[in-house]
Amino acid sequence: MFAAKPVEQQAIFLRSVYFAELKAGGRGYNDPASSRYGSYLRGRQAIAARFPEDRSYAGDLIMFGDSGIRALYGGDISILIRRE
Repeated sequence: MFAAKPVEQQAIFLRSVYFAELKAGGRGYNDPASSRYGSYLRGRQAIAARFPEDRSYAGDLIMFGDSGIRALYGGDISILIRRE
């Protein structure tokens, strides 16, 4: 099933799960009715699963001229840089 999918499709799926977990962790942190209120453990666990500490991570984001990254009116910015 998952392992039979092309690597590109696996990456898309895993990225969507990763960001869904971060969003759910943030919502639980801010919801007084949640059993996870005030705890960002769910988000930290998602980050640890995606970026294990026993690996080295490096990459570059090169921007030229007057380029920049910004969100307007509540927009989202997600940047994951993968070195090939």
